[in-house]
Order: sequence, then structure tokens, then C-alpha cells
Amino acid sequence: MINRITPLVLFIGLAFWSCEDANDTGNEVLTKDCAGVIGGNAVLDNCGVCDDNTDNDCTQDCAGNWGGSAVLDICGLCNDNSSNDCTEDCAGIWGGENICGCTDPDATNYNSEATVDDGSCEYSPANVIGQETGISYSQGSESASMSYRLSNTGGTTAYNVQYRLRIQYKCMTGFAGQGWTYEFLPNSSSLYTYGDIPAGQYVDFTDNVGLCSGLGIEQFTFEVYQVIWD
Repeated sequence: MINRITPLVLFIGLAFWSCEDANDTGNEVLTKDCAGVIGGNAVLDNCGVCDDNTDNDCTQDCAGNWGGSAVLDICGLCNDNSSNDCTEDCAGIWGGENICGCTDPDATNYNSEATVDDGSCEYSPANVIGQETGISYSQGSESASMSYRLSNTGGTTAYNVQYRLRIQYKCMTGFAGQGWTYEFLPNSSSLYTYGDIPAGQYVDFTDNVGLCSGLGIEQFTFEVYQVIWD
């Protein structure tokens, strides 16, 4: 009797143990990933894409949309329209509204709307003119005073300004019909040297000249005859 029971108990025990193993194995293989693969590693990302590659998982754009295409431009504007991306103005400022041009009112190409000077200003060339401003002498005296001005009416500095005067006079000789005598100062082959005259500036001069020694001056006049510069 004992011999018959022992095999039966062993059979029942083995059967029970085999069933538990089968149930354990069944729990594992019944687990499916998002792709329906039993025991697979695929996962569903935030955009609904199911795969086992984490390198291509869905990302969130600057607007907070998962899988969105909005990007943040250099000015901090977030959208998916590349046609309105932030641009750099003429002064190198991103998103700036500067207007570049010549800001000097004395320039020939002055731009009243320019906010940044871009070095493009252009100026009219130097132009020095001579102007007689006064004469002083007394008939019978042997000297005369001349006043004159050199003005730079141009838009740039006149360098190394040089000039020559021409005087005209008559001495008191007592002879009727006496003609005028002409002379150049300093002389007919040289020039006075002043120096530089900035744009829009002028220089005043007063010179005295001795004439008609022993006779005296009857009439006198002069002119700024020649002006040159670099």
C-alpha cells in the first residue's frame, strides 16, 4: 500500500511544480511593448512614435510643443516662420533699427534721418578767396595801410595757403597826367605763405607799405591778386 501511494504523491508534486513554472514563464512572454512585440524594448515617446531608439525621441520646441518646429532666433523670438527671423541692422545690432549714413550737416551728402555715422560723409573741396576789407592813407604821407581777409568757403581744410597782393599808386610829383604804378607784393616771383585754413574759417590781415619816398602818396589802392593752396 505504501509503495502505491509514494509514486502518486511524487507525480502530483511534480505536476504542481511544473504548472507554477509554466505560469511564471507565461507572465513574462505575455508582456508586449508598444509595437506589440512580446518582450520588446520599444517605447512610445511624447509625439506618439513607437520604437526602441532613444536617439530619435520626440523633443519639445521653444513654444512648448512636442515635435514642433518653432525655433528661437537671436533676438529671442520663437516661431516656425523663418521669413521673419531677427536681422542685423547696419550698426551690427541684432533687431536694431539704426539708419546709417552721414550725420554731419556740413557734408554735401548729409542725411538728416541717419542715426549712426558710417563714415560716408563727403565734403566740397577747399576754396580760399581773398577780399579787400580796408585802405588807410593820407595824401602826402609816405605809407599806406591795407586790410584784407582770406576765407575758406569750401568743405575741407585748405593746406599751405599762399597769396600775392597787387598795389596801385600815384606819387605827388606835380606833373599832370601821371599814370598809375603797379607792384606785386612780396614781388612778382614769390608769394606770402600763411599756412592752413580750416573749412568755413577766415583770417584777417593788416599790412603797411612805404611808398613815394620824398614825394608823398597822391592815390593808393590794392587787391588780393592771387591765392593758391594744397
